[in-house]
Amino acid sequence: MHLRRTLPGLFGAYVRNNRVLLTVCTVFMIIGICAGSLYCIFLSDAQSGELLQSLGNFGALKSAQGGAVFLSSLINMLQVAFFIWLCGCTKLGVPVAPLILALKGFASGFSIAALVMLYAGTGLLAAAAGLLPQMLLMFGLMVMLCVAAINQALYAPRNGDKAEKRRRFVSYCVFCSLLFGCLVVCALIESYISPYLMVWILGL
Repeated sequence: MHLRRTLPGLFGAYVRNNRVLLTVCTVFMIIGICAGSLYCIFLSDAQSGELLQSLGNFGALKSAQGGAVFLSSLINMLQVAFFIWLCGCTKLGVPVAPLILALKGFASGFSIAALVMLYAGTGLLAAAAGLLPQMLLMFGLMVMLCVAAINQALYAPRNGDKAEKRRRFVSYCVFCSLLFGCLVVCALIESYISPYLMVWILGL
């Protein structure tokens, strides 16, 4: 019971203390998603034809091996997360971390728009049921990781007490490791739940 009271309080304090950076990172993510969607919509006719032809094999999801999909998904997520983590090791990472988040948003926005272009309203429903839940979780974790990287890059002591520098860096690494672990859940959802939901909705 005490833990239940503590966790919401800790999360509330986290949001209050980081509300500016959370807002900035979320805005970058949304800009990336919108840009990816618009880019897909305004493809040339030839590019659209190639895209629709490649997406026409979407039924291959039924025969895809869950383990292979999971590994591919996890590696993709952890690569992005690792580069954001690296941004926390230098002040140069402050502008780079939100840009990485925006690029990830671009890819996700493009994927959703392509699905809607191919399957129209059914594609939108499939995206909402099959992609949206794990994307919300993934981007929430990525935003928190981005905020942690920016805080580390901005406020970590560069000179002076080595013990304090080490303590702060270890805390940063532990927090990021927890977020990395949560990304495994996203990869599991994307590999073992989302494909079957989408195939069922699309009737493939």
